[in-house]
Amino acid sequence: MRPGEDSCLAPFAFPQDTYIGDRLAADPAHSSRERAFPRSLMRRKVLPHRPWADLPWLDLCDTNLVFMPDGPSLSYAEAMAAAQGVVTDQMSKSAPNRLKITWIDALHSGRSAGAFLHLAESNSLIIDGQVWTDPGGIESALLRVADRMAVIERTCLKNEFTHLDAYNAQPGVAPEAHQVVVVAGYPAGFRETSAQLLRQIAQNGVRAGICLIVVMDTSMAPILGTTDAIAPSYAQLTDGPGPVNAPDWWSPAVLPLGEFVLGHSGRPYARVITAPQGEAVWVPCELRSTPEAVQTAIISGYARASRRLAESGLSPRELDIKRIDPTARTVSLRSAMIGWLHEQDAANRFPPGWDDFVRSDAMQRTGITYTFAEIAKQAAYLCEQGYLVAGSDSPDTTGLSFPRLTSKGGDMAMSGSASADDFAANSGRSGGGTTNNYAPVFHGDVNDTQIAWNNHHVTQTQETVEQVTPGFEELAQAVARTLARLPRFGLSAEDAEDASTSADTILVEVASPSPDRGRIRRSLAALRGILLPVAAQAGPGAGGGSHDLAKAALDDLRRVDY
Repeated sequence: MRPGEDSCLAPFAFPQDTYIGDRLAADPAHSSRERAFPRSLMRRKVLPHRPWADLPWLDLCDTNLVFMPDGPSLSYAEAMAAAQGVVTDQMSKSAPNRLKITWIDALHSGRSAGAFLHLAESNSLIIDGQVWTDPGGIESALLRVADRMAVIERTCLKNEFTHLDAYNAQPGVAPEAHQVVVVAGYPAGFRETSAQLLRQIAQNGVRAGICLIVVMDTSMAPILGTTDAIAPSYAQLTDGPGPVNAPDWWSPAVLPLGEFVLGHSGRPYARVITAPQGEAVWVPCELRSTPEAVQTAIISGYARASRRLAESGLSPRELDIKRIDPTARTVSLRSAMIGWLHEQDAANRFPPGWDDFVRSDAMQRTGITYTFAEIAKQAAYLCEQGYLVAGSDSPDTTGLSFPRLTSKGGDMAMSGSASADDFAANSGRSGGGTTNNYAPVFHGDVNDTQIAWNNHHVTQTQETVEQVTPGFEELAQAVARTLARLPRFGLSAEDAEDASTSADTILVEVASPSPDRGRIRRSLAALRGILLPVAAQAGPGAGGGSHDLAKAALDDLRRVDY
Protein backbone atom coordinates (compact mmCIF):
# COMPACT_ATOMS: atom_id res chain seq x y z
CA MET A 1 0.00 0.00 0.00
CA ARG A 2 1.68 3.22 -1.13
CA PRO A 3 0.52 6.84 -1.03
CA GLY A 4 1.21 7.84 -4.62
CA GLU A 5 1.43 11.40 -5.87
CA ASP A 6 -2.28 12.10 -5.54
CA SER A 7 -2.85 10.46 -2.16
CA CYS A 8 -4.37 12.44 0.66
CA LEU A 9 -2.79 10.26 3.34
CA ALA A 10 -0.55 12.04 5.79
CA PRO A 11 3.17 11.78 4.93
CA PHE A 12 4.08 10.22 8.29
CA ALA A 13 1.91 7.23 7.41
CA PHE A 14 4.52 5.95 4.99
CA PRO A 15 8.00 5.57 6.50
CA GLN A 16 8.90 3.65 3.33
CA ASP A 17 9.09 7.03 1.58
CA THR A 18 11.99 7.85 3.88
CA TYR A 19 13.74 4.50 3.88
CA ILE A 20 14.09 1.81 1.25
CA GLY A 21 15.79 -1.26 2.61
CA ASP A 22 18.86 -0.10 4.52
CA ARG A 23 19.35 3.16 2.61
CA LEU A 24 17.73 6.55 2.52
CA ALA A 25 15.39 6.94 -0.42
CA ALA A 26 17.18 10.15 -1.35
CA ASP A 27 20.59 8.46 -1.24
CA PRO A 28 22.25 9.18 -4.62
CA ALA A 29 24.12 5.88 -4.23
CA HIS A 30 20.89 4.12 -5.20
CA SER A 31 21.30 2.66 -8.65
CA SER A 32 18.38 2.82 -11.06
CA ARG A 33 18.04 -0.96 -10.78
CA GLU A 34 17.81 -0.81 -6.99
CA ARG A 35 15.13 1.88 -7.27
CA ALA A 36 13.21 -0.37 -9.64
CA PHE A 37 13.65 -3.37 -7.32
CA PRO A 38 13.69 -1.85 -3.82
CA ARG A 39 13.18 -5.19 -2.11
CA SER A 40 16.60 -6.57 -2.99
CA LEU A 41 17.21 -8.42 0.25
CA MET A 42 19.71 -10.87 -1.18
CA ARG A 43 21.87 -10.86 -4.29
CA ARG A 44 22.58 -14.19 -5.95
CA LYS A 45 25.92 -14.39 -7.75
CA VAL A 46 25.22 -16.36 -10.91
CA LEU A 47 27.54 -16.68 -13.87
CA PRO A 48 26.87 -14.02 -16.54
CA HIS A 49 26.88 -16.48 -19.47
CA ARG A 50 24.10 -18.61 -17.96
CA PRO A 51 20.62 -18.09 -19.51
CA TRP A 52 19.10 -17.85 -16.02
CA ALA A 53 21.57 -15.26 -14.78
CA ASP A 54 18.88 -12.59 -14.65
CA LEU A 55 17.43 -13.88 -11.36
CA PRO A 56 19.50 -12.15 -8.71
CA TRP A 57 16.65 -10.85 -6.53
CA LEU A 58 14.69 -12.28 -3.64
CA ASP A 59 11.42 -10.51 -2.93
CA LEU A 60 9.85 -10.60 0.50
CA CYS A 61 6.58 -12.33 1.42
CA ASP A 62 6.47 -14.23 -1.87
CA THR A 63 7.81 -17.21 0.05
CA ASN A 64 9.20 -18.34 3.40
CA LEU A 65 12.89 -17.98 4.13
CA VAL A 66 14.87 -20.58 6.11
CA PHE A 67 18.47 -19.89 7.11
CA MET A 68 20.59 -22.98 7.83
CA PRO A 69 23.79 -21.71 9.49
CA ASP A 70 26.61 -24.21 9.82
CA GLY A 71 29.18 -22.08 11.63
CA PRO A 72 32.18 -21.83 9.30
CA SER A 73 30.42 -20.98 6.01
CA LEU A 74 27.34 -19.23 7.42
CA SER A 75 27.41 -18.15 11.04
CA TYR A 76 24.34 -17.93 13.25
CA ALA A 77 25.03 -14.22 13.87
CA GLU A 78 25.26 -13.51 10.11
CA ALA A 79 22.00 -15.37 9.44
CA MET A 80 20.23 -13.56 12.30
CA ALA A 81 21.42 -10.16 11.06
CA ALA A 82 20.06 -10.98 7.60
CA ALA A 83 16.73 -12.07 9.11
CA GLN A 84 16.46 -8.80 11.05
CA GLY A 85 17.20 -6.93 7.82
CA VAL A 86 14.37 -8.76 6.06
CA VAL A 87 11.86 -7.75 8.76
CA THR A 88 13.14 -4.17 8.79
CA ASP A 89 12.79 -3.96 5.02
CA GLN A 90 9.23 -5.25 5.21
CA MET A 91 8.44 -2.69 7.90
CA SER A 92 9.92 0.12 5.77
CA LYS A 93 7.36 -0.69 3.05
CA SER A 94 4.26 -1.26 5.18
CA ALA A 95 1.59 1.28 6.04
CA PRO A 96 1.03 1.72 9.79
CA ASN A 97 -0.84 -1.12 11.47
CA ARG A 98 -0.52 -3.17 8.27
CA LEU A 99 2.30 -5.39 9.56
CA LYS A 100 2.13 -7.89 12.40
CA ILE A 101 5.21 -9.59 13.82
CA THR A 102 5.43 -12.76 15.89
CA TRP A 103 8.97 -13.27 17.21
CA ILE A 104 10.08 -16.56 18.77
CA ASP A 105 13.50 -17.06 20.39
CA ALA A 106 13.98 -19.70 23.08
CA LEU A 107 17.65 -20.22 22.21
CA HIS A 108 18.84 -16.78 23.35
CA SER A 109 15.88 -15.65 25.50
CA GLY A 110 14.68 -13.06 22.98
CA ARG A 111 17.99 -11.29 22.36
CA SER A 112 17.79 -12.06 18.64
CA ALA A 113 15.00 -9.48 18.30
CA GLY A 114 17.48 -6.65 18.90
CA ALA A 115 15.87 -3.27 18.26
CA PHE A 116 12.49 -4.97 17.72
CA LEU A 117 12.35 -5.64 21.47
CA HIS A 118 11.40 -1.98 21.97
CA LEU A 119 8.14 -2.64 20.12
CA ALA A 120 7.02 -4.85 22.99
CA GLU A 121 7.03 -1.72 25.15
CA SER A 122 6.05 0.96 22.65
CA ASN A 123 3.53 -0.92 20.48
CA SER A 124 2.72 -4.44 21.58
CA LEU A 125 0.06 -4.75 18.86
CA ILE A 126 2.77 -4.88 16.19
CA ILE A 127 4.88 -7.55 17.86
CA ASP A 128 2.21 -9.74 19.45
CA GLY A 129 2.79 -8.53 22.99
CA GLN A 130 6.34 -9.81 23.52
CA VAL A 131 9.10 -12.05 22.20
CA TRP A 132 8.13 -15.64 22.98
CA THR A 133 10.76 -17.76 24.71
CA ASP A 134 9.06 -20.61 26.60
CA PRO A 135 7.42 -23.72 25.06
CA GLY A 136 3.90 -22.82 26.20
CA GLY A 137 4.13 -19.25 24.94
CA ILE A 138 5.60 -20.40 21.62
CA GLU A 139 2.75 -22.83 21.02
CA SER A 140 0.11 -20.25 22.00
CA ALA A 141 1.66 -17.66 19.66
CA LEU A 142 1.69 -20.11 16.75
CA LEU A 143 -1.91 -21.09 17.47
CA ARG A 144 -2.92 -17.43 17.16
CA VAL A 145 -1.11 -17.20 13.83
CA ALA A 146 -2.79 -20.39 12.57
CA ASP A 147 -6.20 -19.14 13.73
CA ARG A 148 -5.69 -15.80 11.97
CA MET A 149 -4.60 -17.64 8.82
CA ALA A 150 -7.84 -19.66 8.92
CA VAL A 151 -9.94 -16.50 9.45
CA ILE A 152 -8.33 -14.75 6.45
CA GLU A 153 -8.88 -17.85 4.31
CA ARG A 154 -12.51 -18.14 5.38
CA THR A 155 -13.64 -14.51 5.45
CA CYS A 156 -11.37 -12.76 2.93
CA LEU A 157 -9.84 -15.07 0.35
CA LYS A 158 -12.50 -17.81 0.07
CA ASN A 159 -12.36 -19.11 -3.50
CA GLU A 160 -12.26 -15.63 -4.98
CA PHE A 161 -8.67 -14.43 -4.43
CA THR A 162 -5.37 -16.18 -5.01
CA HIS A 163 -3.53 -14.22 -2.33
CA LEU A 164 -4.01 -11.45 0.23
CA ASP A 165 -2.66 -8.67 -1.99
CA ALA A 166 -5.39 -9.40 -4.53
CA TYR A 167 -8.02 -9.11 -1.79
CA ASN A 168 -6.49 -5.88 -0.44
CA ALA A 169 -6.48 -4.36 -3.94
CA GLN A 170 -10.29 -4.20 -4.00
CA PRO A 171 -11.68 -0.66 -3.92
CA GLY A 172 -13.42 0.16 -0.67
CA VAL A 173 -11.81 -2.64 1.36
CA ALA A 174 -9.62 -1.78 4.35
CA PRO A 175 -6.45 -3.84 3.80
CA GLU A 176 -5.68 -6.82 6.01
CA ALA A 177 -2.24 -6.73 7.61
CA HIS A 178 0.62 -8.91 6.43
CA GLN A 179 2.31 -10.95 9.14
CA VAL A 180 5.92 -12.07 9.58
CA VAL A 181 6.72 -14.97 11.92
CA VAL A 182 10.38 -14.97 12.98
CA VAL A 183 11.77 -18.11 14.60
CA ALA A 184 15.31 -17.87 15.96
CA GLY A 185 17.26 -20.97 16.99
CA TYR A 186 14.77 -23.58 15.76
CA PRO A 187 13.98 -26.12 17.23
CA ALA A 188 14.89 -24.74 20.68
CA GLY A 189 11.75 -24.35 22.81
CA PHE A 190 9.55 -26.28 20.37
CA ARG A 191 7.30 -29.21 21.14
CA GLU A 192 6.15 -31.61 18.47
CA THR A 193 2.74 -29.89 18.35
CA SER A 194 4.27 -26.46 17.88
CA ALA A 195 6.64 -27.82 15.20
CA GLN A 196 3.62 -29.21 13.35
CA LEU A 197 1.90 -25.84 13.64
CA LEU A 198 4.97 -24.13 12.17
CA ARG A 199 4.96 -26.58 9.26
CA GLN A 200 1.24 -25.93 8.69
CA ILE A 201 1.82 -22.16 8.63
CA ALA A 202 4.74 -22.66 6.24
CA GLN A 203 2.56 -24.66 3.87
CA ASN A 204 -0.50 -22.40 3.82
CA GLY A 205 0.46 -19.00 5.21
CA VAL A 206 1.94 -17.23 2.19
CA ARG A 207 -1.41 -17.05 0.42
CA ALA A 208 -2.86 -15.38 3.52
CA GLY A 209 -0.01 -12.86 3.69
CA ILE A 210 1.84 -14.73 6.45
CA CYS A 211 5.48 -15.57 5.84
CA LEU A 212 8.08 -17.36 7.96
CA ILE A 213 11.66 -16.32 8.55
CA VAL A 214 13.40 -19.20 10.33
CA VAL A 215 16.99 -19.25 11.52
CA MET A 216 17.93 -22.80 12.45
CA ASP A 217 20.23 -23.67 15.30
CA THR A 218 23.64 -24.71 13.92
CA SER A 219 23.06 -28.24 15.27
CA MET A 220 20.46 -28.70 12.48
CA ALA A 221 22.89 -27.95 9.62
CA PRO A 222 23.77 -31.64 8.96
CA ILE A 223 20.18 -32.21 7.77
CA LEU A 224 21.26 -31.01 4.31
CA GLY A 225 24.45 -31.57 2.40
CA THR A 226 25.89 -29.88 -0.67
CA THR A 227 28.15 -31.05 -3.47
CA ASP A 228 29.96 -29.08 -6.15
CA ALA A 229 28.15 -29.20 -9.49
CA ILE A 230 28.14 -28.04 -13.13
CA ALA A 231 30.51 -25.12 -12.64
CA PRO A 232 33.03 -23.80 -10.14
CA SER A 233 31.38 -22.38 -7.01
CA TYR A 234 28.01 -23.92 -7.91
CA ALA A 235 26.45 -26.66 -5.79
CA GLN A 236 23.62 -29.14 -5.62
CA LEU A 237 21.72 -30.31 -2.58
CA THR A 238 22.02 -33.76 -1.06
CA ASP A 239 20.62 -35.49 2.00
CA GLY A 240 22.77 -35.13 5.09
CA PRO A 241 23.28 -37.52 8.00
CA GLY A 242 20.82 -35.68 10.24
CA PRO A 243 20.87 -33.11 13.04
CA VAL A 244 23.08 -33.28 16.12
CA ASN A 245 21.27 -33.85 19.42
CA ALA A 246 17.86 -33.26 17.88
CA PRO A 247 14.69 -33.47 20.03
CA ASP A 248 13.21 -36.98 20.15
CA TRP A 249 10.11 -35.80 18.28
CA TRP A 250 12.01 -34.33 15.33
CA SER A 251 11.65 -35.78 11.83
CA PRO A 252 11.98 -34.35 8.30
CA ALA A 253 8.17 -34.29 8.19
CA VAL A 254 8.11 -31.21 10.46
CA LEU A 255 10.94 -29.33 8.75
CA PRO A 256 9.70 -25.80 7.92
CA LEU A 257 9.28 -25.25 4.19
CA GLY A 258 10.67 -22.31 2.27
CA GLU A 259 13.61 -20.92 0.35
CA PHE A 260 16.74 -22.17 2.10
CA VAL A 261 19.95 -20.25 2.62
CA LEU A 262 22.81 -22.47 3.75
CA GLY A 263 26.57 -22.55 4.10
CA HIS A 264 28.88 -24.14 1.51
CA SER A 265 32.57 -23.65 0.67
CA GLY A 266 33.02 -20.79 3.11
CA ARG A 267 30.04 -18.64 2.09
CA PRO A 268 26.21 -18.56 2.05
CA TYR A 269 24.39 -20.20 -0.84
CA ALA A 270 20.83 -19.79 -2.16
CA ARG A 271 18.81 -21.54 -4.85
CA VAL A 272 18.06 -20.60 -8.44
CA ILE A 273 16.14 -22.61 -11.03
CA THR A 274 17.88 -23.28 -14.35
CA ALA A 275 16.14 -22.72 -17.65
CA PRO A 276 14.87 -24.57 -19.56
CA GLN A 277 15.69 -27.67 -17.52
CA GLY A 278 14.01 -26.43 -14.35
CA GLU A 279 16.82 -27.84 -12.21
CA ALA A 280 17.57 -26.45 -8.74
CA VAL A 281 21.13 -25.18 -8.50
CA TRP A 282 22.69 -23.52 -5.47
CA VAL A 283 24.78 -20.42 -6.05
CA PRO A 284 26.74 -18.05 -3.80
CA CYS A 285 24.66 -15.22 -2.41
CA GLU A 286 25.37 -11.93 -0.71
CA LEU A 287 23.21 -11.38 2.36
CA ARG A 288 22.23 -7.85 3.28
CA SER A 289 21.92 -6.53 6.80
CA THR A 290 20.57 -3.22 8.04
CA PRO A 291 22.81 -0.89 10.07
CA GLU A 292 21.62 -0.62 13.64
CA ALA A 293 20.98 3.13 13.50
CA VAL A 294 18.84 2.82 10.36
CA GLN A 295 17.01 -0.20 11.79
CA THR A 296 16.19 1.73 14.96
CA ALA A 297 14.99 4.73 12.94
CA ILE A 298 12.66 2.61 10.80
CA ILE A 299 11.23 0.71 13.79
CA SER A 300 10.66 3.81 15.92
CA GLY A 301 9.17 5.71 12.97
CA TYR A 302 6.81 2.85 12.16
CA ALA A 303 5.75 2.44 15.79
CA ARG A 304 5.15 6.19 16.08
CA ALA A 305 3.01 6.28 12.92
CA SER A 306 1.03 3.23 14.05
CA ARG A 307 0.38 4.78 17.46
CA ARG A 308 -0.95 7.93 15.84
CA LEU A 309 -3.43 5.96 13.78
CA ALA A 310 -4.43 3.94 16.84
CA GLU A 311 -4.94 7.13 18.87
CA SER A 312 -7.05 8.68 16.15
CA GLY A 313 -9.07 5.45 15.92
CA LEU A 314 -8.98 5.66 12.13
CA SER A 315 -7.65 3.37 9.47
CA PRO A 316 -5.45 4.83 6.69
CA ARG A 317 -8.47 4.78 4.37
CA GLU A 318 -10.59 6.70 6.90
CA LEU A 319 -7.79 9.21 7.34
CA ASP A 320 -7.85 9.66 3.57
CA ILE A 321 -11.57 10.51 3.71
CA LYS A 322 -11.12 12.70 6.76
CA ARG A 323 -8.36 14.68 5.11
CA ILE A 324 -10.35 15.60 2.01
CA ASP A 325 -13.72 16.17 3.72
CA PRO A 326 -13.86 19.91 4.58
CA THR A 327 -16.20 19.45 7.53
CA ALA A 328 -14.24 16.62 9.15
CA ARG A 329 -10.98 18.44 8.46
CA THR A 330 -12.18 21.65 10.12
CA VAL A 331 -13.72 19.93 13.15
CA SER A 332 -10.57 17.86 13.66
CA LEU A 333 -8.39 20.98 13.70
CA ARG A 334 -10.68 22.91 16.06
CA SER A 335 -10.80 19.98 18.47
CA ALA A 336 -7.02 19.51 18.37
CA MET A 337 -6.45 23.22 19.08
CA ILE A 338 -8.83 23.20 22.04
CA GLY A 339 -7.32 19.95 23.35
CA TRP A 340 -3.79 21.33 23.07
CA LEU A 341 -4.65 24.53 24.94
CA HIS A 342 -6.28 22.41 27.63
CA GLU A 343 -3.05 20.38 27.96
CA GLN A 344 -1.01 23.60 28.20
CA ASP A 345 -3.32 24.97 30.87
CA ALA A 346 -3.12 21.75 32.91
CA ALA A 347 0.69 21.92 32.76
CA ASN A 348 0.63 25.61 33.77
CA ARG A 349 2.23 26.62 30.47
CA PHE A 350 1.33 29.82 28.63
CA PRO A 351 2.21 29.57 24.92
CA PRO A 352 2.84 32.87 23.11
CA GLY A 353 1.20 31.53 19.95
CA TRP A 354 0.52 28.40 17.92
CA ASP A 355 4.05 27.53 16.79
CA ASP A 356 4.43 24.76 19.37
CA PHE A 357 1.00 23.39 18.46
CA VAL A 358 2.19 22.72 14.89
CA ARG A 359 4.83 20.33 16.29
CA SER A 360 2.70 18.88 19.08
CA ASP A 361 1.32 15.37 19.55
CA ALA A 362 -2.18 16.89 19.48
CA MET A 363 -1.55 18.01 15.91
CA GLN A 364 0.07 14.71 14.90
CA ARG A 365 -2.87 12.72 16.28
CA THR A 366 -5.18 14.31 13.76
CA GLY A 367 -3.29 12.44 11.02
CA ILE A 368 -3.66 15.51 8.79
CA THR A 369 -1.20 18.13 7.62
CA TYR A 370 -2.63 21.65 8.05
CA THR A 371 -1.35 24.95 6.72
CA PHE A 372 -0.76 27.83 9.10
CA ALA A 373 -3.47 29.76 7.25
CA GLU A 374 -5.96 27.08 8.31
CA ILE A 375 -4.76 27.27 11.90
CA ALA A 376 -5.06 31.07 11.87
CA LYS A 377 -8.59 30.89 10.47
CA GLN A 378 -9.74 28.46 13.15
CA ALA A 379 -8.00 30.43 15.90
CA ALA A 380 -10.08 33.45 14.88
CA TYR A 381 -13.24 31.30 14.86
CA LEU A 382 -12.54 29.89 18.34
CA CYS A 383 -11.86 33.38 19.61
CA GLU A 384 -15.02 34.79 18.00
CA GLN A 385 -17.19 32.00 19.43
CA GLY A 386 -15.81 32.39 22.94
CA TYR A 387 -13.76 29.18 23.20
CA LEU A 388 -10.55 31.14 23.76
CA VAL A 389 -9.28 34.62 24.49
CA ALA A 390 -6.04 36.01 23.13
CA GLY A 391 -3.65 38.90 23.74
CA SER A 392 -1.63 39.61 26.88
CA ASP A 393 -2.42 43.32 27.30
CA SER A 394 -5.02 44.23 24.72
CA PRO A 395 -7.62 41.82 23.26
CA ASP A 396 -6.56 40.01 20.08
CA THR A 397 -9.52 39.09 17.91
CA THR A 398 -7.34 37.01 15.59
CA GLY A 399 -6.72 34.46 18.34
CA LEU A 400 -3.05 34.17 17.37
CA SER A 401 -1.14 35.73 20.27
CA PHE A 402 -1.11 34.31 23.81
CA PRO A 403 -4.24 32.14 23.35
CA ARG A 404 -5.98 30.91 26.52
CA LEU A 405 -9.03 28.73 26.93
CA THR A 406 -12.20 30.25 28.35
CA SER A 407 -14.48 28.27 30.63
CA LYS A 408 -16.56 27.43 27.55
CA GLY A 409 -13.46 26.10 25.80
CA GLY A 410 -12.47 24.15 28.90
CA ASP A 411 -15.91 22.55 29.05
CA MET A 412 -15.61 21.54 25.40
CA ALA A 413 -12.16 20.03 26.02
CA MET A 414 -13.29 18.05 29.07
CA SER A 415 -16.56 16.86 27.55
CA GLY A 416 -14.81 15.40 24.54
CA SER A 417 -17.41 16.99 22.25
CA ALA A 418 -15.85 17.31 18.83
CA SER A 419 -18.55 16.97 16.21
CA ALA A 420 -19.77 19.57 13.77
CA ASP A 421 -23.11 19.64 15.59
CA ASP A 422 -21.36 20.41 18.90
CA PHE A 423 -19.64 23.45 17.46
CA ALA A 424 -22.79 24.57 15.68
CA ALA A 425 -24.96 24.16 18.78
CA ASN A 426 -22.49 26.16 20.87
CA SER A 427 -21.75 28.80 18.27
CA GLY A 428 -24.05 31.41 19.81
CA ARG A 429 -25.89 32.02 16.52
CA SER A 430 -29.26 33.71 16.84
CA GLY A 431 -32.35 33.92 14.69
CA GLY A 432 -34.56 31.23 16.17
CA GLY A 433 -32.82 28.27 14.59
CA THR A 434 -29.68 26.23 14.13
CA THR A 435 -27.65 26.20 10.95
CA ASN A 436 -26.64 22.68 9.96
CA ASN A 437 -24.56 21.62 6.98
CA TYR A 438 -23.87 18.05 7.94
CA ALA A 439 -26.79 15.69 8.50
CA PRO A 440 -30.41 15.44 9.69
CA VAL A 441 -30.97 16.94 13.16
CA PHE A 442 -33.72 16.45 15.75
CA HIS A 443 -35.51 18.92 18.03
CA GLY A 444 -37.48 17.91 21.07
CA ASP A 445 -38.15 14.41 22.34
CA VAL A 446 -38.90 11.48 20.11
CA ASN A 447 -42.63 12.11 20.10
CA ASP A 448 -42.17 15.56 18.60
CA THR A 449 -39.22 14.73 16.37
CA GLN A 450 -38.57 17.05 13.47
CA ILE A 451 -36.01 16.40 10.76
CA ALA A 452 -34.11 18.17 8.04
CA TRP A 453 -32.40 16.30 5.24
CA ASN A 454 -30.72 16.53 1.86
CA ASN A 455 -30.12 20.27 2.02
CA HIS A 456 -26.91 22.13 1.32
CA HIS A 457 -27.86 24.70 3.95
CA VAL A 458 -30.73 24.26 6.37
CA THR A 459 -32.18 26.77 8.79
CA GLN A 460 -34.58 25.11 11.19
CA THR A 461 -37.33 26.47 13.38
CA GLN A 462 -40.19 24.72 15.08
CA GLU A 463 -42.61 25.99 12.44
CA THR A 464 -40.73 25.19 9.22
CA VAL A 465 -39.67 21.54 9.47
CA GLU A 466 -41.96 18.67 8.64
CA GLN A 467 -42.95 16.33 11.45
CA VAL A 468 -42.32 12.59 11.47
CA THR A 469 -45.47 10.51 11.24
CA PRO A 470 -46.24 8.81 14.59
CA GLY A 471 -44.89 5.27 14.69
CA PHE A 472 -41.92 6.08 12.45
CA GLU A 473 -39.83 8.08 14.94
CA GLU A 474 -37.32 5.30 15.71
CA LEU A 475 -36.80 4.62 12.01
CA ALA A 476 -36.23 8.32 11.31
CA GLN A 477 -33.67 8.57 14.08
CA ALA A 478 -31.81 5.42 13.00
CA VAL A 479 -31.64 6.56 9.37
CA ALA A 480 -30.57 10.06 10.41
CA ARG A 481 -27.78 8.64 12.55
CA THR A 482 -26.63 6.46 9.65
CA LEU A 483 -26.70 9.42 7.26
CA ALA A 484 -24.63 11.49 9.69
CA ARG A 485 -21.99 8.74 9.78
CA LEU A 486 -21.96 8.27 6.01
CA PRO A 487 -18.65 10.07 5.30
CA ARG A 488 -16.90 7.79 7.84
CA PHE A 489 -17.81 4.45 6.23
CA GLY A 490 -15.19 4.77 3.49
CA LEU A 491 -17.65 4.06 0.69
CA SER A 492 -16.92 4.75 -2.94
CA ALA A 493 -18.47 7.92 -4.33
CA GLU A 494 -21.11 5.89 -6.18
CA ASP A 495 -22.05 3.80 -3.12
CA ALA A 496 -22.13 6.89 -0.91
CA GLU A 497 -24.51 8.60 -3.34
CA ASP A 498 -26.76 5.50 -3.46
CA ALA A 499 -26.78 5.28 0.33
CA SER A 500 -27.63 8.95 0.65
CA THR A 501 -30.46 8.60 -1.90
CA SER A 502 -31.92 5.59 -0.05
CA ALA A 503 -31.74 7.40 3.29
CA ASP A 504 -33.31 10.53 1.83
CA THR A 505 -36.15 8.47 0.34
CA ILE A 506 -36.92 7.00 3.77
CA LEU A 507 -36.83 10.40 5.47
CA VAL A 508 -39.19 11.85 2.89
CA GLU A 509 -41.64 8.98 3.38
CA VAL A 510 -41.63 9.08 7.20
CA ALA A 511 -42.52 12.78 7.05
CA SER A 512 -45.44 12.25 4.67
CA PRO A 513 -49.03 11.89 5.98
CA SER A 514 -49.27 8.30 4.68
CA PRO A 515 -45.78 6.73 4.46
CA ASP A 516 -45.36 4.11 1.73
CA ARG A 517 -44.14 1.09 3.74
CA GLY A 518 -43.13 -0.82 0.61
CA ARG A 519 -40.97 2.04 -0.59
CA ILE A 520 -39.44 2.34 2.87
CA ARG A 521 -38.68 -1.40 2.97
CA ARG A 522 -37.00 -1.31 -0.44
CA SER A 523 -34.91 1.74 0.42
CA LEU A 524 -34.01 0.29 3.82
CA ALA A 525 -32.90 -2.97 2.18
CA ALA A 526 -30.78 -1.02 -0.32
CA LEU A 527 -29.17 1.00 2.49
CA ARG A 528 -28.37 -2.15 4.48
CA GLY A 529 -26.99 -3.82 1.36
CA ILE A 530 -24.53 -0.97 0.81
CA LEU A 531 -23.29 -1.12 4.43
CA LEU A 532 -23.09 -4.90 4.67
CA PRO A 533 -19.77 -5.41 2.78
CA VAL A 534 -18.05 -2.86 5.04
CA ALA A 535 -19.45 -4.39 8.23
CA ALA A 536 -18.64 -7.94 7.05
CA GLN A 537 -14.91 -7.23 7.25
CA ALA A 538 -15.02 -6.66 11.01
CA GLY A 539 -13.35 -10.00 11.78
CA PRO A 540 -10.25 -10.63 13.93
CA GLY A 541 -7.26 -8.69 12.70
CA ALA A 542 -9.33 -6.37 10.56
CA GLY A 543 -9.25 -3.51 13.04
CA GLY A 544 -12.06 -1.16 14.05
CA GLY A 545 -12.83 2.15 12.40
CA SER A 546 -15.26 1.99 9.49
CA HIS A 547 -15.99 -1.71 10.04
CA ASP A 548 -17.30 -1.15 13.57
CA LEU A 549 -19.20 1.98 12.54
CA ALA A 550 -20.92 0.13 9.70
CA LYS A 551 -21.76 -2.80 11.97
CA ALA A 552 -23.22 -0.44 14.58
CA ALA A 553 -25.27 1.31 11.88
CA LEU A 554 -26.59 -2.03 10.58
CA ASP A 555 -27.54 -3.12 14.10
CA ASP A 556 -29.26 0.22 14.56
CA LEU A 557 -31.28 -0.21 11.36
CA ARG A 558 -32.15 -3.84 12.12
CA ARG A 559 -33.58 -2.97 15.54
CA VAL A 560 -36.14 -0.62 14.02
CA ASP A 561 -39.76 -1.70 14.34
CA TYR A 562 -42.24 0.33 12.27
